[in-house]
Amino acid sequence: MKPLPETPGLLRVARRRFIGTDECSEVLERAPPGVFDARSWAYWNLVCGRVPPPPLPERHFPPLVAGGAPFSGLAR
Repeated sequence: MKPLPETPGLLRVARRRFIGTDECSEVLERAPPGVFDARSWAYWNLVCGRVPPPPLPERHFPPLVAGGAPFSGLAR
């Protein structure tokens, strides 16, 4: 999905603040991967004045070991 374009109408909506900029920025800074899609991430960063938005949070998976199973660190 494409990010939202910065149109005058969108900026008007983005200026209506229901929470403060500090709270909004804190939520975005602490967002775990998978909570926002690209469009929502672009919108809420615009609302909070974070233009251009930083990259979306990413999930990181443990490396695979021989046999295709993730390493758990536990002896069997």
